[in-house]
Amino acid sequence: MEKAQEILFHIDELYTENPSEDKIRQMAENNPTRYQAWVDAFKDYDLPDVLTAIDNFWEFKSSKTKPNVAQIKAILTSHKAEKLRQAAASAPKKELPTPENLMAQDISTGCCRNNLYVYREAFDICLNQFLPEVIPADVAEHAFYPRNVQLAVENGVFGRFDEAMIMAAQRRFGRDYEFTSANDLEAMKKAGVKLDSSHSLRMTEKGDDAVKTLSAHWRAA
Repeated sequence: MEKAQEILFHIDELYTENPSEDKIRQMAENNPTRYQAWVDAFKDYDLPDVLTAIDNFWEFKSSKTKPNVAQIKAILTSHKAEKLRQAAASAPKKELPTPENLMAQDISTGCCRNNLYVYREAFDICLNQFLPEVIPADVAEHAFYPRNVQLAVENGVFGRFDEAMIMAAQRRFGRDYEFTSANDLEAMKKAGVKLDSSHSLRMTEKGDDAVKTLSAHWRAA
């Protein structure tokens, strides 16, 4: 049988004492307009989903009165919404970016040329300057900080983070990077410059005689 015929026959199985496939086929011939309405209504739905919706109507809504198209589609819509909620609840939560983990990413790829305070300023530029360019200003203004970070992620704002880093470095140093070359880093090390943890992430390397700032892990190409 066609999908619409199977749907109608399943309803008959639940609501009539003597369900008949022949009766359903005759409906398609004798009342084509009514039959076509069922065809059109469920053409984009999977048959098992429709049959489940009919079973739910029979079990929880009415075991006496047959469901109509609108009632079945309402249940299908409810099922779809529930599936989406479950999928959202079970989806792995993505960690929101922070200045610290963006810096750590650059360190891991050997391209960190700034200390943490520059990353923090660049992060603020993304949220306070770039984000209002792509969403209504009042939305960003009234959102809590984590929500603004989420909005920035959803709207691709952190794709401009390198641009924001250059802007932040220009404001502080008048150049594109805090450290313009590996020589700058070596000179800082030899001078014994150490930044406290509020300004820079730090790590200790075995076999080394100093605690290095992570920015010093940038290496020239």
